[in-house]
Amino acid sequence: MNYLRYIFSIFFIVLCITNICYAHVTILQPVGGEVLTGNSNFTIKWDIDESVPPNENWDIRFSPDNGLNWKVVTKNLNSTVRQFNWKVPNVNTTQGRIEVIEDRPTGTDDGVRSGPFTIVRLKK
Repeated sequence: MNYLRYIFSIFFIVLCITNICYAHVTILQPVGGEVLTGNSNFTIKWDIDESVPPNENWDIRFSPDNGLNWKVVTKNLNSTVRQFNWKVPNVNTTQGRIEVIEDRPTGTDDGVRSGPFTIVRLKK
């Protein structure tokens, strides 16, 4: 039985080293399932674990295709910021996703992605 505990401990340590257990951010909005209108304003909101150092910034990216391709929404938001007013792109998609990334000075960035949401293209 001690052998299994040892294996589990090693497995957990490996997960932490590979950043799987370092998710310091939680996306509050969008979470997935929302229907947004192109060219509208939408507030992206997130919360963070209090252990995030103050010298780390936040980047936000958008994917129209469930994470295959990403476009930068904004970069280098101050670590105290917890929301961003986003101009929703005027595209049709049912696979939109937002990613909020903890931009670490060490280059070992860590982020979390929203669930898929819909954007309805605004007709001109």
